[in-house]
Amino acid sequence: MRDWNEVAVFEAVVRQGGFTAAAQALGLQKSTVSRMVARLEERLGVRLLERTSRQVSVTPAGRAYVERCAEGLRLLEAAEGDVEPLDEPVGTVRLTAVPDFAQRFLGPLVGEFSKASPRVHVELVLTTRIVDLIDERVDLAIRSGPLPDSSLVARRVGTARRFLVASPGYLAAHGRPRSVDDLSRHACLGYRATEGVVAWRLFTRKGPKTVRVKARLSADDFEVLQAWARDGLGIAMLPGFVCEAAIEAGALVPVLERALDDEVPLFLVHPSGRHLPARVRVLRDFLVERLAHAGARNH
Repeated sequence: MRDWNEVAVFEAVVRQGGFTAAAQALGLQKSTVSRMVARLEERLGVRLLERTSRQVSVTPAGRAYVERCAEGLRLLEAAEGDVEPLDEPVGTVRLTAVPDFAQRFLGPLVGEFSKASPRVHVELVLTTRIVDLIDERVDLAIRSGPLPDSSLVARRVGTARRFLVASPGYLAAHGRPRSVDDLSRHACLGYRATEGVVAWRLFTRKGPKTVRVKARLSADDFEVLQAWARDGLGIAMLPGFVCEAAIEAGALVPVLERALDDEVPLFLVHPSGRHLPARVRVLRDFLVERLAHAGARNH
């Protein structure tokens, strides 16, 4: 008889990038994971993984096999969701967001949710990169701005305002920018700069304009950018939920406020075309209601 656990273990090895990480994620011994993959290869009569002393790589046959099996595994998970107790959802939900938003909003809300649904294990995947929900088997995500991926179902949960900010010390030494064009003469701090250049969408008298500025420093973490700005290293563009406390305290000062007269929409998204298990639905509905109620607005 086929042991479908072998397929799930193999998929975990591919997804986690190795036997050790897969064993930790599955709560199994590394030797057990290796043995189950070896049995699967023997049954199929094909090598799925190339193993060396330093790394594990997926063969073309292994890649084709795991891509075909991944959807089946997701359907099995959905089937389990169908038989969850209606009065108390059970299981794991993976939710991804940027760390800054999670610290301000999601952390407290997930803690509150856990008190109401103690048998649902919420796993927060905190990262600044865009997570592929399908490939990485993530159930829900908080996304901001336009959503070009039409394969996602989105629920709007609020808006976040952006600010251009600098420290009082920096402005005293270098002056305040009076127009968007002045930014080229200032030190700028960039989020996810490309080859030292960051693109900022700003408003001018002629309408919206994408301004490319040279970044003195760049990072993919808003808290790092805020620390640099507070230290007088330049002007940073930050979400309100990151910098509003520093603005209220006088540690940061908004500049060119009319150039940022907009709000960025926030969405809770999940893959379309799939059944949502009860444990995912209950967390989704909880977050939609609570975030929308709070407004997730920062001015």
